[in-house]
Amino acid sequence: MPTNLEALLKTKQISVPWKADTDRHELVLVTDGDELRLSIDGKLLTHHRNEGFADPMKRRFSLLMPNTAWIDEVKIWKVK
Repeated sequence: MPTNLEALLKTKQISVPWKADTDRHELVLVTDGDELRLSIDGKLLTHHRNEGFADPMKRRFSLLMPNTAWIDEVKIWKVK
């Protein structure tokens, strides 16, 4: 039986299935207030709302992957 914490955590996370390949892809992750949007190669894959995204003290995010991924270029912009 899930605890209240487990139930709460399920509302705070999303999983996006992606079939791995050896091609180069562009991943764009945008946080806009309390919304996060994830696109790969210009196609919106998912979006998720969480009040924590808009927290002014939030300084980092993480991507959890069950497999290896190579990241060779990272660009970060602050959009106003």
